[in-house]
Amino acid sequence: VPLISDHRLLLINAFDDTYEVLAGTGAAGHSGVGGAASDAQLNRPTAAVADIYGNIYIAEEGNHRVSRISNDDAAILEVVVGTGKAGHRGMGGDGAAAQINEPRGLALDAYGRLYISDQANHAIYRYDIETGIIQLIAGTPGKSGHKFDDGEAADVLLNRPTGMAIHQGNQHLFVADTDN
Repeated sequence: VPLISDHRLLLINAFDDTYEVLAGTGAAGHSGVGGAASDAQLNRPTAAVADIYGNIYIAEEGNHRVSRISNDDAAILEVVVGTGKAGHRGMGGDGAAAQINEPRGLALDAYGRLYISDQANHAIYRYDIETGIIQLIAGTPGKSGHKFDDGEAADVLLNRPTGMAIHQGNQHLFVADTDN
């Protein structure tokens, strides 16, 4: 069970209530990318999910990025989405070269796609783990609002979306649209 605390990601053993630090030094920052996750700095991590390979993805609100911890003995921290600069650029291209703004929630589907709620951009992104491509799938970046007519997800107006969940049986994405 991953737990976020003091700019760190903890792994709590539910059987004996012990824990270990998976990522973060406890100090807010952005250094250490490309090295051991336990020696890297995180900045306001808000969500974590694991893929079928055991890699762990972390939404870092303060660093405007999504990082991944490799599932191997080295446990390397790398950035998969975001340049570290707040914005909305690069959709349809390489996730690591894109700009996002305050990612809050993460969800993974059965097809290896990571969904990211971006509260400051009022948007939901889909990142393909295999190809590294990021796409806008819902919301209008930079424009908050309340528009939920049936139709295309790209046409909705969101207002600071945060938590998300995937219904694996039918692949529906549920979004907690915080300020709506």
